[in-house]
Amino acid sequence: MRLGRGIASAAMAAFFCVPAAWAEIAGPAELPPPGFVGRQYVDSTGCVFLLESAGADEKWVARVTRDGQPLCGYPPSPKVVEIAEPPVEAAPPAQELVLPVTPPVLADPAPVAVAEPAPAKPMVEAPRPSKPAKKKAPARKDPLAGKYVQVGAFGIAQNAERTKARLRDLGLTVSTQQVSGLTIVFAGPLEPHELQEALRAVRRAGFSDAYIR
Repeated sequence: MRLGRGIASAAMAAFFCVPAAWAEIAGPAELPPPGFVGRQYVDSTGCVFLLESAGADEKWVARVTRDGQPLCGYPPSPKVVEIAEPPVEAAPPAQELVLPVTPPVLADPAPVAVAEPAPAKPMVEAPRPSKPAKKKAPARKDPLAGKYVQVGAFGIAQNAERTKARLRDLGLTVSTQQVSGLTIVFAGPLEPHELQEALRAVRRAGFSDAYIR
């Protein structure tokens, strides 16, 4: 009889101890941090909890073993850390090459025929001996020749800026030159083998008067 009473007492103690263990961990030691999206959470004591309901009535219940004991002894879930994105550096603006102002090449004036004075008029000076003809100075070479595609000359600054922006969109280097109050816009400098392709691209973009300088 004493042995039977002892077994019954032990069974009843084990039965009433299980709810007590569950009551000790009715919820996690602390709720998951904001931004936690998992359905399983390990609190700071190492016990595992499952998400039973989300939203305003968020509820976590303890996960137990087959014999009804809380499942503990695990490393806590990591905290959610917001990482600030590094600032995006703006790309440097495209470099614009400003060419030196080249004065226009002026041709030598054509010789003017001077009529000989009539012999009957008084006070006529004797013709002076003719001076030797001046040698023509060699024509100045255009420093832009063979390197650029001239797109247009603009008297309005806004039109020149729009043209430069269009050329940059085509992937071309842009250069400008100021002559007599006009802004001349070029595509270049370019290598000789690049000139024809650049000219075709500029004309397709709507600048039909463009030509190789």
